[in-house]
Amino acid sequence: MFDDKRDTTVVFTDTEMNSFDDDAYLDLSQEVLSSRIGEELPTVSVLVDIDESEDLPPGVGREIYEDFSVFADKLNPTQLIIDREYDDNYFRITRPKDLSTIDSILQERIQDIKNNRELDEDYERERQERERDEWND
Repeated sequence: MFDDKRDTTVVFTDTEMNSFDDDAYLDLSQEVLSSRIGEELPTVSVLVDIDESEDLPPGVGREIYEDFSVFADKLNPTQLIIDREYDDNYFRITRPKDLSTIDSILQERIQDIKNNRELDEDYERERQERERDEWND
C-alpha cells in the first residue's frame, strides 16, 4: 500500500542535472522524440492567431485556438514533449514548476515562431530585391 501523503520531490545530483541540461539542448529527431513520449498530461488550448479578415460570418470568432498534447519525456524529467494539433512535428519545452503555466509558455513559443517566420520572410524579400537591383544595374 502507498502512503496517502506522497512526497513527490525528487532530488538529482549535479551530474544528473548536467546530463539533463545537456540533453535538453540536443536537437532530437522526430523519431527520437516520438520514442521518448511518456505519460500524457492535460491537453492545453492556445490562442495561435487572431484572424484579421473583415468578412467573417456572424457568430464566428476572430480568435483561433489550437490544442497541444503534452507528454512527459521518459528520459529527461526536466523536459516536456509537445504535439501540436495541426502539425506533424514534436518539440520540447522545459518542464515548468507549475503545469498550469504550460498554456502561457506555449503562447509565447507560438508568438516567437510567428515572429521568426516573419523576420525570415522579410529578410528573403529584401535579399530578392537586392538581387533584382544588382541585375538591373
